[in-house]
Amino acid sequence: MTKRFTIFTLGALLAGAAFAGVPTSSVQKSMKSHKMETRQKFEKRISQHVASPSTRASYDDLEVIFDAEGAPVYYNLDVTGGMYGDPFEYEGSVATIIYGEDNEVYFYDLMADAGFGTFTKGVKSEDKIIVELPQMAYYYDGYGYGYMIALLEVNANGEATMVEGNAEFLVYDDGDIVMDLPQDGDYALGLVFSDDLSDAGLYYTSMVYSPLDEEVAVIPEGVETEIYYFNDGVYGHPVQVAFDDEYLYIQGLEELLPSFSVILAELNGNQAIIPQNEFVGVYYTYLNYTKAVELTSKGGYKLLGEDAVVTLDIDFTNKVITYAEGSPLLCINADMDELFELAIYDEFILKVQDSFAGVPKNPSNLEYLDDYLDFYGYYSFMFTIPNVSTDGDVLSNQDLYYRIFIDGDLYEFVEEYDDDLGYNIYDGFGEGDEVPFVFNNGNDFYLWSGAQREVGIYIDGISTIGIQSVYKYNGTVTESDIVTLNVETGEETVTPAAVDQLFNSENINVKYYDLSGRQISHPEKGIYIMRGINSKGEVSAKKVIIR
Repeated sequence: MTKRFTIFTLGALLAGAAFAGVPTSSVQKSMKSHKMETRQKFEKRISQHVASPSTRASYDDLEVIFDAEGAPVYYNLDVTGGMYGDPFEYEGSVATIIYGEDNEVYFYDLMADAGFGTFTKGVKSEDKIIVELPQMAYYYDGYGYGYMIALLEVNANGEATMVEGNAEFLVYDDGDIVMDLPQDGDYALGLVFSDDLSDAGLYYTSMVYSPLDEEVAVIPEGVETEIYYFNDGVYGHPVQVAFDDEYLYIQGLEELLPSFSVILAELNGNQAIIPQNEFVGVYYTYLNYTKAVELTSKGGYKLLGEDAVVTLDIDFTNKVITYAEGSPLLCINADMDELFELAIYDEFILKVQDSFAGVPKNPSNLEYLDDYLDFYGYYSFMFTIPNVSTDGDVLSNQDLYYRIFIDGDLYEFVEEYDDDLGYNIYDGFGEGDEVPFVFNNGNDFYLWSGAQREVGIYIDGISTIGIQSVYKYNGTVTESDIVTLNVETGEETVTPAAVDQLFNSENINVKYYDLSGRQISHPEKGIYIMRGINSKGEVSAKKVIIR
């Protein structure tokens, strides 16, 4: 399983979230304390935005740029601007610009404080980069509008209005890039809502990029790539893998980094060596490097010395890459000297996968919190939904769902307007009892990194809350067991899916047997064979684990 520490920035305030199962250091504790105040305010704001029908714009056909090809260059970024009417400035942020063909230039997360993970396109002409505006920064299909980057005019009260015009960035001989806006007014580069062009609360009045010395590896032109599926035992996703005579290239291993980030490993026969301190990309304001770590006796992690290297075994015939026996664990770390991890991979499996059928693994890491009750009006149910099968294969995200059980009953989500909160709860989901694995409205349903999910529950007095994965692939439906959390005690219990299905059928005769074949009247914790017969005489038998 991958342990992730998600770090993000909003304005001048840095914040983060440590999830269940992540070892909590003093740094993580202090970062987590800011979580409620800073968690994705822009997604919250989009869910509450209401446009006037008479002011609808015609920019919804603008496309969001999610990927860009070219050479990444990394910069120190100094910014001044405003957020929700309050001025701010900060220095020493880190930014990425992709230089493509035909003088095309792509700014990654141009409005970095919103953290959309998308690109804004410009064109280099002599000593300047011209960015035509507006451009769509992020679009929400469920709402029918999104955020656009536009030229704004800001008044003395910090209120911003969209105006026509483009942004220019001057390129100096020393590599510095400086935003140059029109001089005949108080202009800024900022965000507006795409449906009514109203101010979305973030603008920059100055931006200065200064190049850094860091360079990230790239896959050389002409080297053939192949899609492998990375799997850490809980979460999997496709990556690009390539080999030449000297190196193994892994592009897109860590999804929190830009998709063009590459890890370089030196080939040595049927093994590949990942060195320490290899720069692998930027996550928000942090430079990230490869590190070798090991698990401590107390369940935490520690950095190893400079001589330690991560070693991978390569099965070229079956196209499988795994940790070599005795290898340290790979860590993507946001500091050169201290452990400040973006991700640690407890398991490491890369393989070419032809089939995506399987039974989903059980959900895990259930937490039920009231941290957001006053701030957002709901209890927070956090959990992990593996997109990996019980056989260790990656499942299709588009075919994976989950169900929630409240006090033992399957919960059906219904959109409704809450007068006290002033907005629709479960907005964008519609109605139903199966939530798509990929669904996210940034408010009641939230996708954290990888397999981690969060759902807002607007119900008081819950005793137990459960979760079950459902996989509908190629005409076959498979289910995980139901994992249930006792809200008061924190204890988790597991109900096998077969047990649930049989007991929900009519006239079922269910019996349990131990592994020696003896019938057990009252099974307790252990492994059993469960045998059921329905009213039609159909027999179902399955090995179950009762915990």
